[in-house]
Amino acid sequence: MFQRFSRTPYLVAAQSFALGLCFLFLETLKAMRSSQWGGIDPGAWAGLVMGLVIYTGVSMALTGSAAWLLGHVKFFLQHRHDRVSLSSMLAGGTAWLFLSAFREETPTPDDVLVLAGVLGLALWPRLIPRLSGRSPMEALGLLLVALLAGHTALHACGYYYLYAPERAMRITLLPPVWAAVVLLTGLVFWTLRRRSFSRFVHAAAGVFLPLLAAWAIIHAPAPAPQEGQPNLVLIVSDSLRADYLSAYGGQVTTPHLEALAKRGALFEQSYSMAPWTLPSMTALFSSQYPPGLTPGADAGTWQAQLYQYGAKHPGENLAERLKAEGYTTAAFTSNAFLPSVPGMLDGFDDHATSHPILLLRQGPFAFLPFLQDAFAGLFPAFDPVRPHDTTLDMTRYVEAFLARNRDKPFFLWVHYIDPHAPYAPPPRFKQARGRWPFFYPYKGGEAWGIPVLGDPDWAIPPEDRAFVQYLYEGEVRYIDEAVGHLTDRLRRLGLAGNTVVCFTADHGEELWDHGRWGHGQSLHDELLRVPLILSGLGIEPARITPPVSAIDLMPTLADLVGIPPSPGWRGVSLVPDLRTGGNGPDRPVFAQGTSDKARPNPYQMVRRGRYKLIRQAGSGALALYDMESDPREERNLARAKPREAKQLETLLMKWLDSFDSTFAVDPAPEDRGELFENLRGMGYL
Repeated sequence: MFQRFSRTPYLVAAQSFALGLCFLFLETLKAMRSSQWGGIDPGAWAGLVMGLVIYTGVSMALTGSAAWLLGHVKFFLQHRHDRVSLSSMLAGGTAWLFLSAFREETPTPDDVLVLAGVLGLALWPRLIPRLSGRSPMEALGLLLVALLAGHTALHACGYYYLYAPERAMRITLLPPVWAAVVLLTGLVFWTLRRRSFSRFVHAAAGVFLPLLAAWAIIHAPAPAPQEGQPNLVLIVSDSLRADYLSAYGGQVTTPHLEALAKRGALFEQSYSMAPWTLPSMTALFSSQYPPGLTPGADAGTWQAQLYQYGAKHPGENLAERLKAEGYTTAAFTSNAFLPSVPGMLDGFDDHATSHPILLLRQGPFAFLPFLQDAFAGLFPAFDPVRPHDTTLDMTRYVEAFLARNRDKPFFLWVHYIDPHAPYAPPPRFKQARGRWPFFYPYKGGEAWGIPVLGDPDWAIPPEDRAFVQYLYEGEVRYIDEAVGHLTDRLRRLGLAGNTVVCFTADHGEELWDHGRWGHGQSLHDELLRVPLILSGLGIEPARITPPVSAIDLMPTLADLVGIPPSPGWRGVSLVPDLRTGGNGPDRPVFAQGTSDKARPNPYQMVRRGRYKLIRQAGSGALALYDMESDPREERNLARAKPREAKQLETLLMKWLDSFDSTFAVDPAPEDRGELFENLRGMGYL
């Protein structure tokens, strides 16, 4: 059969297709090796096919032209197969040199490997026929099968090792090894055995076995739940205020969160312990109140004190205790600085981070980095720059984790950075138009005319605020969709009946409610009141109205999965509230405002019953609000109701005396430069 395709045009076409597959493999490998790799979305396959067509077409044009020229040089490589091989080498080398001109990196040892691979592709169709007596087209057919096998193995490994720390090494080694195995075993089936059926079986096995293995990992039935070991999923959304969600009566439709709440318990008045991530999350995970900063101190002292924040567990944290009980633990975060905070990842077997404050090209060649760099260098407008979609990364990480770990009990923490700025919801959640393509108030945003956060004159004009708010709402809808994907995956894998799901947020977001934007600057409800929904194993539907604190979350989750509370936890389990509908004792909730935005005077807050008191630590100024008649906190009743204000202030001062509520004035600095670089990049400092 192959003898009919031994003419020069067929050899050029087959050799060019092999070069196209080779370059596509290099592109995909580089994309997967990136620290920001989060999997290939369905829309990217069109770009990969387009890249294969471009590489094959360019290789064919270069190889054909070189072969034609060499054919007209007298006494030079008279055999057409030799001319095609040399032409293929020239075409591959030329293409690689062209791509290299647009790379930022200087030449590396990888360049030698690539050029050696191009040389091997060119020599293979001549070397094998001379050793075995078979035709060059048969050798090229086997080579194409091996290249396709390498591609399928690369995608299977890219999925299996999606979030693994050894991903770069594994995907660099395993696919080429599999391609080499297919190539060498093919010498038996394609050279020694001449039956077409045996060749077909070999080709099908080489190409499809990696895909079948990946499919089996994804779709194999989950085992029966282990009695007494329910799974636990903690979902945290960054900067998500409760009052925007339709589940809480807000204007943003969130059907998946509504469905989660209908199946479980929704806490109407859940409070974070701080209005920004670092103290909020460290306090949540350790079930300890976050210390405050020194009132009236300068900015340098405050930043030095921030070095001391960490998840300081008085004993083992929940992840460590569950791990000791045989649980698999994983933390996937798209808030970039959380992994560098001491104690945050204690007890987690697996963890991965996706960085949100990145502007990446998002054109059709997003998964073809070499080709993308070349096109962007030649046509800068071809690949638009957009913020990195970390929520999509988190969704893929979760799917891969559940597929790999559904046969054992697990504790999974997923921290979505959205709807934290930058506000860049996917197009399906963005129909309104504004004068900016997205809201990115960091360095780089000025390219679109967006004021950069931190500039002394930073401000958003009133006419642009509605669009910023609209983008925030789009990100809220995007998070709702991501939660729907996660809960649907649990259901499809048969895990929903044995899994406790907790959805909450680290803090809220001010959208000019009290004259400012962002978070960290105050202790009003738009920054402290967050969603809290518990659903799953044994949790009856309920709406619980009394105020509760995030300090109680770890004891509650431990109680729900049957783990005794840690003696050092300050919080208490909310499981009794689940049983009584919140008709238990009226417990006060507390919070501290410790962001650099609150300098020079940090704030403290107590909420009990209908009243809420905010105290300015340096001046002692008080603000009292009746949260039932004034939920927007517009009327300060401290003078009108001095008795209520004094009672809450006394309660607040007793609370401050009950723990180390402040840091040392002049602490010894630690080497945590990575943490502070990330904090500055996200506008906190």
